[in-house]
Order: sequence, then structure tokens, then C-alpha cells
Amino acid sequence: MRVCPAVANPAEPETVTVDRLSSWLKQAAGLSPDHRAASLLVADVVVKCAESFGTVPKGFVTLGATFPEMCAQPLYSHNFRDEAARLAPGSLVNELATVAAFTEPCSLKGPESWMDKVIATCEKLLARLPQGEWTPWVHYAVARAHAAKLTYSYPGGDPEGGDPIALSPAARQRGRAAAIRYFRQFAAEKPTTPEGISAWYQGWRLLAGLPPNPLHLACSCE
Repeated sequence: MRVCPAVANPAEPETVTVDRLSSWLKQAAGLSPDHRAASLLVADVVVKCAESFGTVPKGFVTLGATFPEMCAQPLYSHNFRDEAARLAPGSLVNELATVAAFTEPCSLKGPESWMDKVIATCEKLLARLPQGEWTPWVHYAVARAHAAKLTYSYPGGDPEGGDPIALSPAARQRGRAAAIRYFRQFAAEKPTTPEGISAWYQGWRLLAGLPPNPLHLACSCE
């Protein structure tokens, strides 16, 4: 699921961007919790996409966006998204905020590995929520998390150079089976998307007993 467009829109002056977001947040302040949460989720996307294209207006900080120092540079904390989820627990906005977080699993809060956090969150969502438009993306997120955990169990599988994680043969088999199941589900649900094509390939690779595709995700500064 792409949160930001593939290319940036034509640049506008920073003051215009800040004024637009300021007006948006001021109008959202008087709304009901659910509607304010939806507005904050939109604000979160605006800030994140600006960061993705390297054009973050400094005025975003004055509007409440926080950029803690990480890996020797300030990175957006997604505090607008976190506030949206807090304001509307159990709502569609909360569901969308959770699914959006899967695009950046390193931003998920908690002491566990990002793979375990994604797997646990996805399982709760799939058990609690009815089938909906975001369900395929939950399938994709949990498939990738299971495949990543399997990747980390192979020598050299950790993209940050750590030792392989210990998985029993039974745990490996369960993780592989879960990744195959969810990749195949997503490929059937979104067959023409780039992610759907990738899921089809990854599912067959795992079904053939091969290691998962190399992982290109690191959550530390190494």
C-alpha cells in the first residue's frame, strides 16, 4: 500500500504548505473525536510525504509535528498518527492508522521485534474486524513479517549483520506455511498490483523450500 505518491507534486512555497496544514488542524480541533482523528491521520500523511521528498517545512514543528534525532538526523515520529489512533480506538480510523503503520514497521512501538509486532497486530485485526477494503493489505503485512522472521533465522539473513535468530524446525515450518498462505491470499486479492505480483513470486519461492527474498530493511542506524 502506497501512502505517498510515486513522485512529488510541484513544489509550493513552505509558507503555503504550513498555512494549509495550520488551517486544517485548526478546523479539526473543534470536531468530534472520530472526525478529529481522521483529520490528524491526513495531517500525518502530509508531513510524512513531505519528509519522503526531502522538503519538510520547518513550520511543521510549530504545528505540533515532532522530529526526534535518529541516526544522526531528525525523523518524523508519526505523533499525529499516534494521536489519531488514541482518539478513536476501535474505529475505522484506528484500523487505517494501524494499516498505514505497516508501511514503516520500524515505527511501531514496543519492545518486541518489528516482525513480532506486525504479526501480533495483524492477527488481532483479522480476528476482530470484518472483511473490508484494507484486509488484503493486512494479509500482505503479516506475510512479509513471517517471511522476514524466517529470513532472520538464516546465516547472513539479518540486514544489520546480527546473528541468526533461533527458530526450532517446527517454528520454521509454521512461519513458512503462514507466509505462503498470506502471500497467496494477497496475490489472489490484488493480482495486478506490483505488490500482488511480488507476493505471487515470494509465495511460490517459499513453497519450493527456498529461503525468502533478501531483506532490505533495518531498524537501527547500523
